[in-house]
Amino acid sequence: MTNGRTDPYPYAIEEVFDVYRVLVESKGKAVGMSGQKLNVILTGDSAGAQLAVSLVVKILEHTVATSEAGSGFPLPLSLPPKPLPLPVAVVLSYAALDLNFTSWMTPENLRVLSLETEVDERRPPSRTPSFARRRSSS
Repeated sequence: MTNGRTDPYPYAIEEVFDVYRVLVESKGKAVGMSGQKLNVILTGDSAGAQLAVSLVVKILEHTVATSEAGSGFPLPLSLPPKPLPLPVAVVLSYAALDLNFTSWMTPENLRVLSLETEVDERRPPSRTPSFARRRSSS
C-alpha cells in the first residue's frame, strides 16, 4: 500500500544504501541474524534491479569518497567513516537499465510505439482499459 508520497530522486537509492549500511555494520543482527558473518546477495527485477545496480554504484562512490578522506575535504556526516564491502553477488532479472529505446528497437518499431503512445494520450480516461486504471487504496 502506498502512502501517497512521491519522493524525489535519489530518495530510494539513499534509503537502500542506508539499509545496506545497517545490515553490513550489524552483520545482519539488525534483522535478527547471528551477527557472526554476513554475505549479501543483491537481487531485483525491473526497477528493483535498477535499484540494486544503483546501490552497487553508490557503494563504489562511497568507497572512493572514504579513501580520499585525507584529501582535505571533509566527508559529510551522513556517510559512514569507512568503506562498505560490496555484495558477494548481484542477480538481475530483466533490469530496467537502458531506457534508450533506440538501442534495440528498429526505426519501424519506434514509429509504431510513437503512434500508439499518441493514441493512448488522446484516449479519454473513461475508455482506458479497466486493468490499466489506477485504483484508490482507501
